[in-house]
Amino acid sequence: MWLLDGALQFQPYMYEKGSKGFFGPLSQNTMGRPNFITDAIRTLVATGVAHQVLFNVTIGLVQLAIGACLLYGRTTRIALAASAIWAAGVWVGGEALGQMIFPQASMLTGAPGAALVYLVVSLVLWPVRDGEAPGEAGEAGEAGEAGEAGEAGLLGAAGARAAWAVIWCGSALLELESGNFAPRGVSAQLAYSARGEPGAVAWIDKTSAHLAAGHGTIIAFSMLLVELFAGWGIVRAPTRRAALATGIAASLVYWVVGQNFGLMLTGQATDPNLGPVMILFALCLWPRTRRAGAAEAVPGQG
Repeated sequence: MWLLDGALQFQPYMYEKGSKGFFGPLSQNTMGRPNFITDAIRTLVATGVAHQVLFNVTIGLVQLAIGACLLYGRTTRIALAASAIWAAGVWVGGEALGQMIFPQASMLTGAPGAALVYLVVSLVLWPVRDGEAPGEAGEAGEAGEAGEAGEAGLLGAAGARAAWAVIWCGSALLELESGNFAPRGVSAQLAYSARGEPGAVAWIDKTSAHLAAGHGTIIAFSMLLVELFAGWGIVRAPTRRAALATGIAASLVYWVVGQNFGLMLTGQATDPNLGPVMILFALCLWPRTRRAGAAEAVPGQG
């Protein structure tokens, strides 16, 4: 994912001058009431515009380096640390806290921000056991399950699940914003998303907006319930797989309908948006089936 993000930074659009290029959408994060976040973004945009080529090339190379280092075992920890630090900066400066400082933030359109999940997954996958990749060995989970990929990570299995629950339940609370619950709230968001998209994607947005017109309250409440289940369901073993599967399905629907494949078909994307990284997060937490006889194996035997 970092390699993809780095490659996207070298699209011609990123180097167009002024508001037509990379810094146009970024400057939109300064809209609204002034606060320390919008002030920091405004400073970042001003600095970037003055050194646009250097700024974009640096961003692209850093992200490519993180991705490449993740593929080499000896640099994994360094890459994961860089991933967490860089993602934190992107979340604040590039995503304005996942747009949560603005009204009508919704998981449908990318809140609480892909970069925040990059940061969390970096910690989930941080290998704390020497010589052991995340998810290897580990203690048996409930019902004879082997540990998920993030079990050997910095947060541990319980911490990783808690992070998943916080993200999904917190996102559910965003759906309570008055703009989302307005009868035409969801419809307006989808109609706006169609601008600049190629024909097929624009058709999906416009059709979805037409179907959602006047039903914003029902849709927002339904999304709230789905997100609450995806978050809270992971806490208990019997509903864990169902919660993760719900999260994967919802993330995929949001990615196609509301996030428009991360704008990657427009030539203006900086990352694939929230959907894919939430699916990755779910796979990091998915309980694996223990191999036959593994529970009875004694260390050093077999």
